[in-house]
Amino acid sequence: MVFIHSPAWLAKAALGAACLTVGVHNLNAQADPIAKPLAQESRILGILPNHRTVPSSMWDVPPMSSSEKWRLGTAESFDPFTFLVAGALAGVGQADRTFPSWGQGSKGFSKRYGAALADQISRDYFTEAIFPVLLHEDPRYFRMEHGSFLRRMGYALGRIAVTRTDAGSSRLNYSEFLGSAAAAGLANVYIPSDDRTVGNTVEKFGTQVATDALLNVLKEFWPDVKSKLFHGSGGAGPQSANLAR
Repeated sequence: MVFIHSPAWLAKAALGAACLTVGVHNLNAQADPIAKPLAQESRILGILPNHRTVPSSMWDVPPMSSSEKWRLGTAESFDPFTFLVAGALAGVGQADRTFPSWGQGSKGFSKRYGAALADQISRDYFTEAIFPVLLHEDPRYFRMEHGSFLRRMGYALGRIAVTRTDAGSSRLNYSEFLGSAAAAGLANVYIPSDDRTVGNTVEKFGTQVATDALLNVLKEFWPDVKSKLFHGSGGAGPQSANLAR
């Protein structure tokens, strides 16, 4: 009830309700195909979602349908880790007094938490569902898996700029850049008016793209790290590629 007099927070509530409606619809529509693959090897370090990694042995997987892309965006957006990260970011923002007009205490924290959660959900839907559907791009990460460390590192970082299309060709990753830009721009609806600057929007866009690039590196090397640490298999199982199948 603390936000009811704020148009920005009403807009945020509407965004959250829309995302939740889409999420519930997609999860209920095809629960089994998404749940079974994720129940196996779908997390890095046991907590970080790894829903969309394809091992090199399965690069010939069929393209994702539009509904599958929506389900992928839903799985990422409403994963428990998303809510955990939002809480951590809200805590850091509270300590740093980010958006000082929001104040401190439970009211300030709840606003920062809502903003952090909206940031993540909007980015996931824009980069993994909305733009991939509109532009016919594949939001999954295709592991190189073999080769030198530098070659694989360059590949992982480069996949932030290059993606696979539904037709199987490669091109500029429009979904990543347009999706991150859209999410960064949308944040101006619900952050304090004094902070709605071009500089802050560009910074948020850059942070989102850089975060996704680092996540690519984790997805590329996590099976190798896991193999070294736990003396298990370093390969990624088919469940990562089969998320939406």
